[in-house]
Amino acid sequence: MSRAYAHDFNTEMKGNFVIPQTLASVLEENTSLTRPEVLTILHKLLRENPRIVGIDVGYEPDAFDGKDKEYANTPGHDASGRFMPYWNRLSGTESLDPMVDMDTSDWYTIPKQTGKNEVIEPLIYGGVLMTSYISPIQKNGTFLGIVGMDVTLGNLDTYVSRIHVYRTGYAFLVSNRGTFVACPDKLLIGNRTLAWLGEEKHNEDLKRIAGDVREGREGYVETVDPFTGRNVVMFYTPIQTGNWSMIIVAPTDEMLAGVMDRGRMMILIGIFSILLVGGIVVLVARTITEPIVVLTRSADQMATGDLDVHVPDQDGELGILARAFNNMAGRLRETITRLESKVSELETTQQALKESEEKYRSILYNIQDVFYRSDRDGNLIMASPSWAQMLGYESVEDCLGRNIANDFYQHPQDRRRFRQMVENEGSVRDYEVELKKKDGASIFVSTNSHLYYDKNGAVAGIEGIFRDITERRLAQEALSRKNEELNIAYEQLAATEEELRKNFDELNQSQRALEQARKKLSLLNAVTFEDIQNAIFSLSGFINLQIANAQEPSQEKIPRRQEEIVKKIGTSLEFARNYQDMGINPPRWQNVCQVFLFAVSHLDFSGMERKIALDDVEIYADNLLEKVFFNLAENTKQHGGTATRVSLSHSETPEGLLLIYEDNGAGVDAALKEKIFSRGYGVKKGMGLYLAREILGITGIQIKENGVPGQGARFEILIPPQKYRFPHKDSG
Repeated sequence: MSRAYAHDFNTEMKGNFVIPQTLASVLEENTSLTRPEVLTILHKLLRENPRIVGIDVGYEPDAFDGKDKEYANTPGHDASGRFMPYWNRLSGTESLDPMVDMDTSDWYTIPKQTGKNEVIEPLIYGGVLMTSYISPIQKNGTFLGIVGMDVTLGNLDTYVSRIHVYRTGYAFLVSNRGTFVACPDKLLIGNRTLAWLGEEKHNEDLKRIAGDVREGREGYVETVDPFTGRNVVMFYTPIQTGNWSMIIVAPTDEMLAGVMDRGRMMILIGIFSILLVGGIVVLVARTITEPIVVLTRSADQMATGDLDVHVPDQDGELGILARAFNNMAGRLRETITRLESKVSELETTQQALKESEEKYRSILYNIQDVFYRSDRDGNLIMASPSWAQMLGYESVEDCLGRNIANDFYQHPQDRRRFRQMVENEGSVRDYEVELKKKDGASIFVSTNSHLYYDKNGAVAGIEGIFRDITERRLAQEALSRKNEELNIAYEQLAATEEELRKNFDELNQSQRALEQARKKLSLLNAVTFEDIQNAIFSLSGFINLQIANAQEPSQEKIPRRQEEIVKKIGTSLEFARNYQDMGINPPRWQNVCQVFLFAVSHLDFSGMERKIALDDVEIYADNLLEKVFFNLAENTKQHGGTATRVSLSHSETPEGLLLIYEDNGAGVDAALKEKIFSRGYGVKKGMGLYLAREILGITGIQIKENGVPGQGARFEILIPPQKYRFPHKDSG
């Protein structure tokens, strides 16, 4: 969009060069012209072109005709007779003056150095905004002087103000140094620069645009309109002639709303550009030679595309203009012929470029690592979205234009060393640097970076990829600290090695003795348990015989009491046997369903409905897990009363896996829900539930009773995360 308008203004500015460039060509080729004749031509051009404020010719000493001394202090000459006439209307009337400070002014020294046409920075003189178009006079590569033309720029502001982008968008024009030539705020024109406005509005984007304008770069920026405060996209494109820039301001909402009409709009812009170019050519031709009907008609024909037009030759300066006009038409014909031969190739290239850009943009926006590009000054000009995420910024736009060393390096001097290495080597790989996040925190990255070049082969900057290695770096530092600790420990270990060696034999002897003692104790326990069990069995037989021989109920009282004591001793003995085995072997993964079924197989559950709803779950528990389910089932059989059904199910919760054992028996009173897990508590003073809690607690598993009294018991077993698994589900 900005490129199209920039092209239009480039055409107009080229048109402004017609007079100075044509006159320079005349002076280069026609060596027979005298100084008075040149003064007459200058005066006539000033008088016939109201837009011209002043027109001048400035020669090197004795470069015009070698007769400077003869014209000393005459009109249009300085004290040495140097030819430097300046016809102007700065005072309101037409006057002829010699130019001053010519050898030190940009409008003379720059064309002298470059040998090219130059457009001077705009300035306000007498309340009028103007600029100068300068063309060098050269003969066989030797610089002789310049032809300059000062013109007003008021018509440019009028034209620019008529540009409407979408519904409320607009345009403005700035010089190479950022001076406003045309913009909505008329007070800024000729007085302020784009960089000043960026500083005044605290808008870093405007400062970035000012830098790009100064470098002759084009681009676009999503920013806030400094005049309206709306979200806009600013497109900027340099005008080749003069290195000025056209800036188009498109409101974001209107631009997005008009995407569907963009094709038709491009066609209209193309038609408008053609008409604009034709109009400018007509305007320039009319401005230069308005009295000459033939030139005007020829310009009209050229504007419509008829480049075969030929202007008849004639004498005098008008004939020179006619020949220049014919030469221009011939050059245009040659240019168009070359362009037409390139159209097909250009369209193919543009399509390939579009596809490449889309592919590149997709890669850039989806890349996990961070892509970046900096210019020659070390400023960030491109980055992937992951740049902002990595450094804690809201968007990449917040980062673009910033100096990488000052804003993103924790230690700016590291950036200078990095840049020196890249410039010396051409590239670096796996180079580690410490960057700075938005909040000031450090982040360590590894980068592969290299130089990249512009179309002329000159170094344009550095680009590459960052990868966050903070965790790896911290791990390395932690490992280094651990190594130091290990070294210290090793030194301490070496100091005690001799003592340990002396005690090693003694320790082995103690260990062997301890192992023998453990085996003997286990054997003793087994023999003791068996002897006690046999004694209990015999004692129970005598007690039962005594009860059977009792003649009166009163004679059974003491034997019954003895029978209860014997059973309690047997229960304690069984608990001791189980408790002895608990924790001896390491816990292991066990299938809950299989363990439960094996546990209840030892009980008479005939007539008891069993409902198991488990998804092949395994838990990490002590080897006595079977005892847990046996005790729960035995508890139902002994204390469940009218229980006819037991069930085992599970559900996952944020705290872990919940195994639920339920029956439909009498249940547990609220006041007893915790006491039943106490050692020795219970209807028959058993230790089953106490033992169950102890076995589960070895691997951090909890158990509690949470049933409703009268509706059945409900034992909830909570297995923490990492202590349960679903083998088939996990492997699937």
